[in-house]
Amino acid sequence: MTAPSNNSAGAKAPSDLPPRRRAKPVQDQIQKAVEALAKGQLGGKFPPDSMTVFERDRLIMEWLDGGDDPVKPSKRTLRDYFKSQRS
Repeated sequence: MTAPSNNSAGAKAPSDLPPRRRAKPVQDQIQKAVEALAKGQLGGKFPPDSMTVFERDRLIMEWLDGGDDPVKPSKRTLRDYFKSQRS
């Protein structure tokens, strides 16, 4: 029997490339909706301080329903997105 070589198929070559970031398509879609709503109908700030969470989520879902992206966020995803924006 021979010893396995150091150039085995399972070895990983070092790379100078930066690590790949995990894609977050839902968060990207929420961000697009927030930016569009802020520019379009709400005068630069979304959500306004007086807006309820239910109204905010409804507006975002309506905006996303108008697009062709099949990925839609859940209420929990929306809550987590806005929570991360406050931090």
